[in-house]
Amino acid sequence: MKKNLIFTAIILLIFAGCSKNNDIRIEGEISNAQGKMLYFELFGMNSTEILDSVKLNSSGKFHFETKIPESPEFYRIRIDKRFIHLCADSAVVINIKANGEDFGKDYKVEGSRDCELIRQLSVLQGQTLVQTDSVKKLYDQKNLTPEAYQDSLFKIFSEHREKAKKVIYEDPRSPAAYFALFQRFHNYLVFDPYDANDSKCYAAVATSWNTYYPDAVRSKHLVKLTLMGIKEIRKARDAKDIKITETDKISIFEISLPDKDSKVINL
Repeated sequence: MKKNLIFTAIILLIFAGCSKNNDIRIEGEISNAQGKMLYFELFGMNSTEILDSVKLNSSGKFHFETKIPESPEFYRIRIDKRFIHLCADSAVVINIKANGEDFGKDYKVEGSRDCELIRQLSVLQGQTLVQTDSVKKLYDQKNLTPEAYQDSLFKIFSEHREKAKKVIYEDPRSPAAYFALFQRFHNYLVFDPYDANDSKCYAAVATSWNTYYPDAVRSKHLVKLTLMGIKEIRKARDAKDIKITETDKISIFEISLPDKDSKVINL
């Protein structure tokens, strides 16, 4: 009887261990944040849900766990209004080390390549925002003409997109590619689905996500957005072709020349 109880206990421990291995675990250490609340949130498409929270002590150590989603999902840990963005689509242990004083700006992440790429994209976004704010300040101070201001912004955003494209095309199926696609600057998307060049990035990610995660809400939304963009791009292109044709026809009828009696006639 005693042996049976011991055997049962071992089996239960094995299953418990397997259960833990099938979870997503977020752990780490936040320095200079004693007494602060650290929130673990599901960063959904339409809303953000608090999954767990902890009040940090002097050690700053923390850990959170959540079940594996059916398709890639995005999370974040938060102190006040500062965030560290994360993602996961399988069992993984993500380790984070950060400083509470500049939380979200400078941190280290291990255990997930996608989370590391998201960290790089977040740093890039911060750098781009600093550049755009500097250019705007020069414009507000009348040190830049409107044309120079627009040219500077175009160059800054183009450089950001080129770096983000490397993440997108390296693995369009990845959560990092999706994250890169939907980065924003002051509520404006970095990649415009109605731009002919940016549309290629949307198509690459949409095709991959629709192939591997056809039932995911994010996949369906992405496919719909991509098709809408392609439709409008084609419509604008067709309208441009029609306009050119009409202009050519009008120019023909506007030609006027004098005849042999010096009377002007329309050809």
